[in-house]
Amino acid sequence: RLDDAPLDADPKVASALELVERLRELTECDDDHRYRDLVGQVVYGAQELVAQGVADEGYRTLLVLATHAGDDAKRSFAQRESASEGLTQLAHGAALDDLMARACDPSADTSLHATGILRELGSRCAARVLDRLEVEMDSERRERLTGVMLAMGEEVAPALAEAIAAGSKRRQRLALRLAGETQNPRLVPNLREAMLDGHDEVAREAAHALLRIGDVSSLEALAEGLTS
Repeated sequence: RLDDAPLDADPKVASALELVERLRELTECDDDHRYRDLVGQVVYGAQELVAQGVADEGYRTLLVLATHAGDDAKRSFAQRESASEGLTQLAHGAALDDLMARACDPSADTSLHATGILRELGSRCAARVLDRLEVEMDSERRERLTGVMLAMGEEVAPALAEAIAAGSKRRQRLALRLAGETQNPRLVPNLREAMLDGHDEVAREAAHALLRIGDVSSLEALAEGLTS
């Protein structure tokens, strides 16, 4: 299976064979400069295949790069940085859409692996995941996408702060609910402002999020809102 063994799973198209060989070479590489060159090659090769509609090869490459980016036992700092940069270059457009779709897959194994890549990407993809969540109508996929956002932890704070401050009403309310679920004190100033300046429905959502965060700063903000 591609999820469990991205270097061993056979590609569905012959044109992907070279990419798989480069990914194997990348995995065996211990020279930082050569590694960086190989990252550039595999990202370009994956982008070409994704553009041709071969989404599996974009996903294969993301799996390998995410593993390397988080492997501080085997990879040097320079290699982890190169892998992380490669992730950023590849994880947008159709490749990112496919990754989010896999994170919502009914298969727990596929969903887990895709969510792991999204966690590694963190703030670099949080706003796009929020975009997808905003328009998703299926309750099960919404639940999975919410789980992805929560799994990112601290990394989602900038995207949520921006949505609270400048998003549409639907996006703002979604971000307020997620802010409460993440229980991140960094968002207290944004929640306070939304509570004091927002309409009744927005103010209630912001107050509820502050209550869920529950630290001293959030409770002080909540008390200020109740007395204003």
